[in-house]
Amino acid sequence: MEQIAGEVSPDVIFVSAAKGIETTTGLRVSEITEEVLKGRFVPRFVCLSGPSFAREAAMGHPTAVAAASCDISCARVIQGELSSPTFRVYANTDLVGTRGFAGLLRT
Repeated sequence: MEQIAGEVSPDVIFVSAAKGIETTTGLRVSEITEEVLKGRFVPRFVCLSGPSFAREAAMGHPTAVAAASCDISCARVIQGELSSPTFRVYANTDLVGTRGFAGLLRT
């Protein structure tokens, strides 16, 4: 993130499919992104979370994931860009609890 910080414009929407936290700081990817870019602008950030398996999604198996952002308009942009007849993206504003929301999609 630090390497590209000077090249990124404020209209970029960052999308992360990474799970977990940074081991040394305990920060989420969204928090790291904000920390690195805070001197230039507040980043637009979306967390993409499943339960999903890349191979199954690539094979066209029905898949549902969540796109979460503090800014629902960003989540909806990603929802529109990634959705297809077999890949459904549900937008929400629960950036911290997205994994819990996405887990409900499988039931």
